[in-house]
Amino acid sequence: MATERYFKKLLSLQENFSVKIITGLRGTGKTALLKKFAARLQNDGVNSDEIIFIDFEEREDIRDFRRLYEVVSGKLSDSERMYLLFDNIQLVKDWEKAVNAFFVGSPAEIYLTGTSEGVMTGELKKILPDNIDIVQLFPAGVSDFPNGEEKFEDFINFGGLPEVLNFGGDKESLPKFLNGLYYEIVFKDIVAENMIRDAGLFDSLLRYLARNIGNPIKPAEIYKYALSINRSITTFTLENYLNIAETSGLVRRVRRYDIKNDTKLNGSERIYFVDNGILNAALNFSPDGQAKLIKNAVFMEFLRRGFDVKSGRLGTATVEFFATSGEEKIFAQVQTDENEKMRTTLLRPLKKLVNLKKSEKILLISLKSGKMRKGVEVIGIKDFLGR
Repeated sequence: MATERYFKKLLSLQENFSVKIITGLRGTGKTALLKKFAARLQNDGVNSDEIIFIDFEEREDIRDFRRLYEVVSGKLSDSERMYLLFDNIQLVKDWEKAVNAFFVGSPAEIYLTGTSEGVMTGELKKILPDNIDIVQLFPAGVSDFPNGEEKFEDFINFGGLPEVLNFGGDKESLPKFLNGLYYEIVFKDIVAENMIRDAGLFDSLLRYLARNIGNPIKPAEIYKYALSINRSITTFTLENYLNIAETSGLVRRVRRYDIKNDTKLNGSERIYFVDNGILNAALNFSPDGQAKLIKNAVFMEFLRRGFDVKSGRLGTATVEFFATSGEEKIFAQVQTDENEKMRTTLLRPLKKLVNLKKSEKILLISLKSGKMRKGVEVIGIKDFLGR
């Protein structure tokens, strides 16, 4: 299961000279992972007074770095090794200052949780650029689902958040449940935490992005849509809203690159949601959303496997997904229907890439697996997600 993979990774980082940061969308299991780690420490013989665990959602009296330093300093012992486990640290203003003081001034192992890597590492990288380890949590994938005939369809339509996997009601109630979860994440968490003034516009913007999943979108197109909702919106505010959607861990923005030169291209970008269930809620569970859900699932599967994903061009070939992990490189396109003419159209740019190194794969991810086409592997979506 995914939780075991994350737990093993967290254990492997013990005694690294670093601050360990666990990030992920609300509900992906960050708190549960941190509590499991605390229990493991005690099972390994660490005394309870050597572990300081604070959930800042429960400690409203700690909301700035000075108060955090005051509270924790009073609990630090003379032990050779302390463990500081801070859950939802982003709720503390300027928390990086206190964490830096603990990291430099005490023999402490520090573990933090927060919503996104961007929020958690932005300022900390300036202070401790070489002393940060990240454990990124994602919703479960198909391979994490219990065996069953319908697990692929369930994953595509309802996603892999723990609250959904542990849902006790009937399947017909899941859309209503996910609509409520979408509301809590967007309005109770993101809008409230970031003090967004026009919550309605932010919600409309997310739903617009959902309807354009997988499509290259130009900033001017997004701005034109935003203006149709709020005539006074500025490009600065719009970009701020897009950044908030990303740094909250809800969406991922994929910029276009000239892949050969590894340089960013101006203009359009692709945007994906980190969970299919939340995406489907943003789409109002429209029956026309299946193609978008499949493309979104492919993107997230690459991330789940530890790939960095870009899009763009390589020479004259347009590349939907360029996924890299170490020396491994994958060029991929996604086909969401069984139209043979469309398959030929999608294969055309991929065939331009056949003279690549052996470490570089070329995939057409389709509804059904097929024969190798001039160096392009045709793999079914179920096979790709279930690997």
